[in-house]
Amino acid sequence: MDEREIGRLLRLLPAAPAEWTLTAQELPFLSAELADILERARGDGGFRDGLRADPDTTLRDHGYDLSPSVMAHLMKLLPEDEPDQS
Repeated sequence: MDEREIGRLLRLLPAAPAEWTLTAQELPFLSAELADILERARGDGGFRDGLRADPDTTLRDHGYDLSPSVMAHLMKLLPEDEPDQS
């Protein structure tokens, strides 16, 4: 298969969903941000409870702006109830 054939086949594929594209663009910047959110959730029960009750508002109130797919991933990583480490 040559480059033209590969190009032709790639053009036949449907476009990636916009959410996938947005998430792929965010990935390089998200690692530290997610680690920060998860660390805070581990040590701050109020923050963790806020994330469970209303993640959009809680994160927005703390200066985070994450896409819905990243939010869904974050919620899967959210730690179970742990004692506060303050």
